[in-house]
Amino acid sequence: MKTDKVIRFMATVEGNCMEAVGIRNGDMVLVGKNIPPRNGDIVVCEIAGREAVKMYLGRTADGFAVCTRYKDSGRNKSYIAQTIAGVVTEIYARRAYMDIDVAERFEREEKRKEEEARYGGSNIGGPGLAALLMRNFDEYKGI
Repeated sequence: MKTDKVIRFMATVEGNCMEAVGIRNGDMVLVGKNIPPRNGDIVVCEIAGREAVKMYLGRTADGFAVCTRYKDSGRNKSYIAQTIAGVVTEIYARRAYMDIDVAERFEREEKRKEEEARYGGSNIGGPGLAALLMRNFDEYKGI
């Protein structure tokens, strides 16, 4: 029985071998498991017993031809994958806040709480938000 429903799973990327196509270390990818790959698709595959994210090049007698896509094209390599787990359908970039160390996050939270107290709370649309926006606007104008 054939189904049109795509079976999906998420995977976290390790390494930067696909950075030329916008996939970096720590990004998450949504993978369609039952989507047949086409030349140029980004796929999750198995190479020498390890899962990897690579660019699909086509089927060979030995398996599936895939390659890396580094920004420095001299580093790109081709591989033969034993299996294709699925085609990447979406990329979720690692959020910027994950790069901020704990001390900096704590400092930002303390500053937010201080501004909340100074400008009358943080209720959306209330006087706290308006005062905060005006203060930021005044700082922007250099007042």
